[in-house]
Amino acid sequence: MKTLKVTLELLSDTLSGSGEGFGAMIDTDVQYDEFGIPFISAKRIKGCLKNSLHDLLEMPAVSDNKFQGQSEAERKESRKEIIEKVFGKAGAVNSTSFAIGDFLLEDHEAIKTWFAYLIEKYPGIFSSEKILSAFTNTRKQTKIGNDEVAEPHSLRTSRVVNRGIKLETDICFEEEDKEVEGLLALSCANLRRIGTKRNRGLGDVRCELIGDIVSLAINDLEKSTLRER
Repeated sequence: MKTLKVTLELLSDTLSGSGEGFGAMIDTDVQYDEFGIPFISAKRIKGCLKNSLHDLLEMPAVSDNKFQGQSEAERKESRKEIIEKVFGKAGAVNSTSFAIGDFLLEDHEAIKTWFAYLIEKYPGIFSSEKILSAFTNTRKQTKIGNDEVAEPHSLRTSRVVNRGIKLETDICFEEEDKEVEGLLALSCANLRRIGTKRNRGLGDVRCELIGDIVSLAINDLEKSTLRER
């Protein structure tokens, strides 16, 4: 088994929604554990990386080079085969060539142990809600009608994870496969935004697969290709 590390830096406030609210105060909440420490689930990031690879393979500089001489229908089928090789077929069980964990703070277990101690020792000072507030802030928005006036009862509050926070996880491969590792490295390098409202200024990120395979994969393409948006 081979293990590589993936880092994720939040360049802007990010809303990786939990699908739930928080009482009457928060309409859309982020993911966090029992101590109030935010994280991003593996399932969400895996979906983002899959979309990133799809977008990368559709870029003209990549598509024209990799699928040279193929018709558009053949290119579509080739892209599908590549994506399925990396991320597995939709609906299949255990079809991926790798396992990825939730994205957590560096030294998450040590931080969690300290927070558990502080909450128990000083309950009047530390709580999961206060810890969560140190990592997050809230955003409010309303829906504006055609008369340019806020519509009644349209106020919505979202909690977002603060920019500047760095998360990480491990990717484990049952068998070493340089092609899959390289494609994942490119998927990470091409990943630019995640979460809800990413077209409204949220969720700008920098993602990197750590290891020698990264430079080898990127050198296989023009660096400018990865910076297209």
